[in-house]
Amino acid sequence: QAFSAPRGWVWESGGLGARPGRPRQAMGAPEGADDAPTARLPVKRPPPGVGAKRKAKAPPADGAQLTGENAGKTGKPPEAKRAISLKTRDPRHLGILSSESRALLRRGSQHRKSGKNQLAVKDFDAVLGPSPKCLPALLGRAAARRALGELEGALADYDAAVSVERKDANVWAARGGLNLDLGRYRSAMVDFEEALSLDSHCQAATRGKRLAMRLWQTGPVRILTLSGFKRHCMNTQFFERRRKEYLINGVETFWSQDGSTFLYWCPKERRWKGTRAMDFKKVKGGSTTCFVGAPYKKHLLSDTLLKGWHEWDGKEWALHGKAGIYGIGPVTPPLRSVTLGGFSRTSLNKVYTERRLKQFQVNSRETFWSPCERYFIFWCAKEARWKASGTTYLPKIQAGASTCYCAAPTGLDLLSAPAMKGWHEWSERDWVARPGAGVVKAGPAPLFLRVVMLRGFERSTLNCAFEERRSADLAVNDREVFVAADGEHFLYWCRKERRWKGSALRYLQHVKAGESRSFIGAPVGADILSPTMPVGWHEWCKSGWVYRPSAGVASISCSTDDVTSEQRGDVTPKAAGRAKDASRLQSPPRMVKPR
Repeated sequence: QAFSAPRGWVWESGGLGARPGRPRQAMGAPEGADDAPTARLPVKRPPPGVGAKRKAKAPPADGAQLTGENAGKTGKPPEAKRAISLKTRDPRHLGILSSESRALLRRGSQHRKSGKNQLAVKDFDAVLGPSPKCLPALLGRAAARRALGELEGALADYDAAVSVERKDANVWAARGGLNLDLGRYRSAMVDFEEALSLDSHCQAATRGKRLAMRLWQTGPVRILTLSGFKRHCMNTQFFERRRKEYLINGVETFWSQDGSTFLYWCPKERRWKGTRAMDFKKVKGGSTTCFVGAPYKKHLLSDTLLKGWHEWDGKEWALHGKAGIYGIGPVTPPLRSVTLGGFSRTSLNKVYTERRLKQFQVNSRETFWSPCERYFIFWCAKEARWKASGTTYLPKIQAGASTCYCAAPTGLDLLSAPAMKGWHEWSERDWVARPGAGVVKAGPAPLFLRVVMLRGFERSTLNCAFEERRSADLAVNDREVFVAADGEHFLYWCRKERRWKGSALRYLQHVKAGESRSFIGAPVGADILSPTMPVGWHEWCKSGWVYRPSAGVASISCSTDDVTSEQRGDVTPKAAGRAKDASRLQSPPRMVKPR
C-alpha cells in the first residue's frame, strides 16, 4: 500500500505540539516541520472508472414471450438451462469439477479424517488450482491447516470460503472458532453472531459465542513488546485494555507502560496504528492520526510477530523492515527469560525471552530469543540438553538438525540458574568446556510457578488447579508436569500424540516408561499455557472417549511458590513416587559446527 504525506498542520511551540489546522500544502508535509505524530496513512485507491461494474440488464419477467428475431427459436427447457447455469456458476456444485479433482477431493477428506493433514493439504491444493472457489476444498484445507497449527493460512481459507458462501452458518461458525484460537475475541463474536442470524439453532455458534464472551471478560490480559522504531517511546511493552471506555471502533486498544502512547485498529485504512495518548478522544471520534502504522490488513496479534511497520520521520513515511512486534504473551503468568554469560563469543551473552508460539517451537517446546533475533535457545531432544544457535538455522533445527554455538550440560533444567553453569562452546575447530559459562540469571524475579485451572469435566476431581513441577524426578519426556492440589492427579506432555494429557499420579512411572495412560486429553498441538485457554478436550468415560466442547483450561496464573522452592522439594506432591536420578554426563555435545 502506497503512503502519502499528511495534510497540513498548525504547529505550536514544542516538538509534539502539533494539531490539525488549515492545510498549507495539499497532501504535503507541514512547512518547516520535522515531526508529524498525527499524520495519516491513506490507502491507495484505484483511479475513477477502474473496476467499475457495468449495470446488468433486468431479466425478463416470468412467462414473457420472445419477440423479434428470437421468436420461434428452439432450445432447452428453462429447468434444464437453470441446472446448467447452476453447474457453471455454483462453486459448491461438484459437477463443475473434473473426475480427477473429485477423486483428489475425496482422498484429501480421507487424509484429513485419518490425521494425515500434510497429505490432505497437498490434495486440496491440487483441487483449488483449477477451481479456486471450490467450497469443500477450501473448508477441508482450512481444517487441515488448523490441525497443523498454520492458523494464518487457515484463516485465509475461511475468508475465501465466506466470500464464496455468505449464507452458510457453519462456515461463519468455523471461522469464528479459528478467531478464538488466534485470541481475536471480538472478531469471533462477530462471526458467531452472523452465524446465529442465519441459523438460530447453530450449536457451534451458540457455544462459541458464549466462550468468546467469557474469554473477553475473564481471559488473560495480553502484553505486546515492540522494537525497531526510531521513536524510543514506541520501543516498549504495550498492555491490552478491554474496558468499554478504552475501545475504539469496537476493538480493544494497547497502551504503553507509562500511558503516553497507544495502539488502535483503524477500519478506514484496515491497519493497526500507534499515536499519542493525548489524541485518544480525537481518534475515538473518527480521526486516523498516527505516527506508526502496521502492514495493511494484518492483525496485531498475528502469531508470526508482525514486522515491517511504517514510521513518520518528519517529512515522509519510512518503511522499517525490522520494526514491529517482538513478543506476545499474557501479563500473568509472564513470559520467562534467561541471561547467558561467560562465553568468549560475546554476542551470545544476552537476555533471551521465552516464545511459545507454534512457529517458534522446536520439538514441541518453547524457545528463548535474543532481543536482536540473532540467536535463540532450544531444547535438543536427541541429546536431552539445551543449546543456543543462530536464528537462520531455525528451519533446519525444526527438521531435526542440532547445529549450535554452545550447549548446556545434559539433563539440566534451563531455569535452575545456580546449576546451569559448565556449558560447552564451539571455538574454532573444537568444543571447549566453559566452567563459568551458562545461565547467569533467570527471570522475572521471583520466578513463580505457573498454575493451570481446568473445568468442564465429568470427573469432579479434575476440575481444579494444577501447579507446575520442574524437578527431574517428576519430569515426563524431559518436560515439566502440572500436579493437582490434592496430589492425586497430574498433567503431562505426551510426545507420541503431541498433546497434553491428564492421569493419576500413581501411574507416573508407567507414563515415564513410555505408556500414555490418561483420563483426559487436550486438542493436538494446543499449548496449555496459551492466553486463548484451549477448550474442546476429550474425557474417558466408562468404555470410550467423549468430546467435551466446553471442557478445558479455565484460567492460567502464578502460585506463591517460586521455581527454586520447588527444586528444593518444599512443594513436592505427597503421592509422587521417587524416580532414580539419571547421571548427567558432562561430555561435549554431539553436533557440527555452524557454517
